[in-house]
Amino acid sequence: MFAAVASIDGKLDEEEAGAPAELLANATVFTDPFAREVMSSIATDLDATLQALASSPLQGLDGIKAAVVILDARLTPTEARSFKESVMALGVNIADASGGGVFKRGRISDDEKLALVVVGQLLGLV
Repeated sequence: MFAAVASIDGKLDEEEAGAPAELLANATVFTDPFAREVMSSIATDLDATLQALASSPLQGLDGIKAAVVILDARLTPTEARSFKESVMALGVNIADASGGGVFKRGRISDDEKLALVVVGQLLGLV
C-alpha cells in the first residue's frame, strides 16, 4: 500500500515517509484483530519492507494481488473485507500525511487518489 500510494506522485516527503511507522507503532488504531496483528508484525521490520517496496511501486501492486488471493482463501468473507478496509484506511492516511499529518485532514494529490482507486479495485472494495 505504501509504495502504491505514497510514491505514485513522484514526491515522497518526510510526512509520507514517516506515516507508516507512526501508524504501525499505533497498531491499536486498527479495530480488526487480524489487521492489528499483521500491522504489529510489519512494524518490527518496517525499514527493510519499505526499502524493498520503494524500489518498485508495481511490486507493491503485485503484492496486493497476491495478498488478496491469500486473504480470500484463508479468512471468512467478513474477515477478509474487514482487513482490506483496514489496508485502505492505512493508504488514505499515508496519502493524507503530507497535507496535514497522520490522522489529520490534508490534501491528497490526484495521482494518490487514482492510486487509492486502483488499490481499492485490486482489493475488491471499489
